[in-house]
Amino acid sequence: MARIRPRKLRVMTVAFLATGTAGIAIGLGTQTLYVTFLGTINLCLGGLSGWLYLNRRPRRGRHAN
Repeated sequence: MARIRPRKLRVMTVAFLATGTAGIAIGLGTQTLYVTFLGTINLCLGGLSGWLYLNRRPRRGRHAN
C-alpha cells in the first residue's frame, strides 16, 4: 500500500468518525436499521484509518529526525 500523508489520514479519520457517529445517532433516533448499519461501517472505517495513522512507520530521508 502506498504511503498516505499524515494530514490526509487525520482528515479521513475525523470525517469517518464524525459521519459514523452522526449516522448511528440519526439511525437510532428514527429507528432506521439501514442508516445505523451505514453509520457503523463509517465508524469502523474511521477506526481503521486511525489505526493506520497511529501505526505508520517513520519517514526516511533527509527530513527525518
